[in-house]
Amino acid sequence: DTGVEERDVISPFYDPMIAKLVCHGRTRDEAIARLSTACGRVECEPVKTNAWFLKRLLDREEFRLGEVTTAFLSEHL
Repeated sequence: DTGVEERDVISPFYDPMIAKLVCHGRTRDEAIARLSTACGRVECEPVKTNAWFLKRLLDREEFRLGEVTTAFLSEHL
C-alpha cells in the first residue's frame, strides 16, 4: 500500500487511515515483536498518530497470548 511518501504534504483534512504498518514473522510472537519495534520508531511530524498507543497494546502480555476481547481497552487501559 503506497499513497503517501516521505516529504509528501498531508492536508489538515487527511484520512486518519493514511498509512499502516504491516509486519510478519515465523511465529506470532516474532511478528508482534517486529510490529512493536516498528510502532516505537514511527516518526510522522506534525501529523499525530496512534503508534504509541498500539505499541502499548502490543507489549501487553494479554495481547501476546491472544487473550483479548472487545472489552480489553476498558478493562486494562
